[in-house]
Amino acid sequence: MNAVVSFVPQLGEQELREPYIGMEFQSLDTGFKFYLDYAHRNGFSVRKNRISRSRKDKSIIGQEFVCSKEGFRLKKCNQACNCD
Repeated sequence: MNAVVSFVPQLGEQELREPYIGMEFQSLDTGFKFYLDYAHRNGFSVRKNRISRSRKDKSIIGQEFVCSKEGFRLKKCNQACNCD
């Protein structure tokens, strides 16, 4: 007998421990808290990186969270330094 059995577990919030590509959250704060908790459990820290905005209305549609040691943070320019 050849049968294909598909099982998709129903995971509660506490059971989901590993992040995966394409995860969606109700808010940026909820997503960031998930990654802060995940990083803490695994011995590293995270920071917010890029924000993706809608071309139509400029609303935020995505946020990238990265390891705090990844790359270099872009320096914010202020009026006093006269940089562009």
